Amino acid sequence: MYVFLSRTINPGVAFVMPVVETVILLYYAALAAGLIVQVGLSSFFGAVGMVSRNSTLISWGATVAKPAGVFWIGTLKGRRAARASGLCSSPLTCTVPWCASASS
Repeated sequence: MYVFLSRTINPGVAFVMPVVETVILLYYAALAAGLIVQVGLSSFFGAVGMVSRNSTLISWGATVAKPAGVFWIGTLKGRRAARASGLCSSPLTCTVPWCASASS
């Protein structure tokens, strides 16, 4: 991206644009992870627990909705997304540092 932008626009803009794009993508990945966990998983566990009268599922829904649950499940989601995108196709060719030791 830098080479194309530096030849067509300004090298300074070409240097800043990938950084801006990275920040935007990280923000929206975190937002999506938070929404999936808070709106999707916690509501799912709570609703299924209420219908089936299962106190374990109800407590899972409450635990997942807490900030620590959102963080850990969002981190797992990010790791699986990196593997699915090909950034971490194998531990030897991994381009994401925290993904090199992932087992799944």
